[in-house]
Order: sequence, then structure tokens, then C-alpha cells
Amino acid sequence: MSRIITKNRDPRVNEFGSNDFDTSTPYSSELSTWSTSGYNDITLNATALTDIKNNDAFILCLMEYDHDFSDIAPSSEELKSDMWYDPEEGTSKDPYIDYTLVPTGYSHDVCGLAAASIGRVNSLATANVGKVSGT
Repeated sequence: MSRIITKNRDPRVNEFGSNDFDTSTPYSSELSTWSTSGYNDITLNATALTDIKNNDAFILCLMEYDHDFSDIAPSSEELKSDMWYDPEEGTSKDPYIDYTLVPTGYSHDVCGLAAASIGRVNSLATANVGKVSGT
């Protein structure tokens, strides 16, 4: 069974309804493996990172991919995604999000030199440069 992280449309997390989670806004690619005995590393996409940065709360859904996300009726089998939602005091099962925002800044090539190769422009870090000579 695969999973995916999606955006939650309704911030009232204790009042879930049938349209609360947004399958048109995935926060990750399909997750084909899942550990039930440890943490799972999930790469979030740019939309998720922007929402983390810009919103007061980041509310997501761990959704079953093959049926729920894909909107395909399941067979009679039971499908579940084991996940800890609240801290388990005194254990190593506390859920957390660990992320790093990549600095943004000047992203254009200069005289054929790739932006990734440019660390500073006139002693100013590229993360603090929005434009160089109007480009």
C-alpha cells in the first residue's frame, strides 16, 4: 500500500469531513515504503515548503495513495497507515517535522556563469540579491 502527503483544506482538524483534504495539492510524491517501527523520511515539495514558511499552521494529511488519493474504490480488505499523532511521553515515538529552508536569492546566469557557481555579488551573499542591473 502506498501513501502520499496532501494539503488540508480545513484548519478545524477536529471536525473532519469528506472534503477536508485536497488531492489536487499533494505535498509529496507517492510513498511506496513505510516503516511501522521507526521514523519515515518524506521529501516535501516546494508547495509544502512555501506553506510551512508562509502560514501560521502547517496541517497535512497522510493519505492512502492507491485508493483514497487516486479515487478508486478499495476491495473489502482493510487498509491503514500506522502513524503516531501525539507525543508518547517517555518514548521515542514523538512525531516531528524537521526541515531546512534553502536560501533563495539571485538565480540567473551572469555572463555564462551558472547562478549556483556565484557565491557573492560585490561582497553581498547571493541569498540577499534579488536583481543585478535590472536582470
